[in-house]
Amino acid sequence: MKLLVFSDLHLHDWKQFGLDQKTGLSKRLIDQQSILNQIVTLIQVRNVSGVIFPGDLFHNVGSVATEVLNTAYTFFRYLEKNNIPVYFVKGNHDLVNRKSPKWFHYSG
Repeated sequence: MKLLVFSDLHLHDWKQFGLDQKTGLSKRLIDQQSILNQIVTLIQVRNVSGVIFPGDLFHNVGSVATEVLNTAYTFFRYLEKNNIPVYFVKGNHDLVNRKSPKWFHYSG
């Protein structure tokens, strides 16, 4: 079984890094989409049978822009359609309550 591990994507619509004139998306989100496309290519070329994601999918807690959510959806929908299981581990950016370190340790 070949597993691909990647983490700390921190998907976000980082407008302070500039906007793409054609799409109106943030340039950084476009870079993040490119990374996910590279991961898809690795999955195909290396015949990966599972993905492990050890945390921090989104940057913001409780507020995810539509284009950011669609980026994640497109990637994970590809994995689902190709029967590639994903194993998640919560990162601190994936938690509702990041202010209490004690709560974070119990969440895992």
